[in-house]
Amino acid sequence: MKHLSDYLEPEQVHAMLDAAQMSSQRDYLIIKTMWETGMRASELLALTPADIERKHEVITITNGKGGKERRVLVKSETVKELFSYASQKGLGNGAKLFPLKRRQLYNIIRKYGAFAGVAVHPHAPPQLCDQPRAAQHRHTKGADAAGSFEFECHVGVSAVKGERFKGRV
Repeated sequence: MKHLSDYLEPEQVHAMLDAAQMSSQRDYLIIKTMWETGMRASELLALTPADIERKHEVITITNGKGGKERRVLVKSETVKELFSYASQKGLGNGAKLFPLKRRQLYNIIRKYGAFAGVAVHPHAPPQLCDQPRAAQHRHTKGADAAGSFEFECHVGVSAVKGERFKGRV
């Protein structure tokens, strides 16, 4: 189990986003999407425009850990940016938004981590965010943090509010 210290702080991610925004729209959207949703590398790399629900501001992850499907909330601004990117690239609904290999994704994360002065472990997947923090991050959008966590992780709100998650949401 990862501890909170194994994840990047919001300030660190914002520094990475700032560096990526000046360099590459693709890299910026990769970091932003991972941060806002808590997606794993494999989930991000399988993301297609068809997985994004513009109206509901939701991304459906169809290849989650253990083969499970789940839905995650995403900011409307990010949804617009993802669709704009797909349109600029001429991607169809079934095309991967980020057709990269896992190693390429890790190199992107490490690159912007270095720009931002953030050390990202080279042998482990970059963890931009944990699920409780993802829910907390979306709380600023007006969503209930505990409800967002339940929505994304299939854990009851009572568990989120319990001792196990004390101080994490």
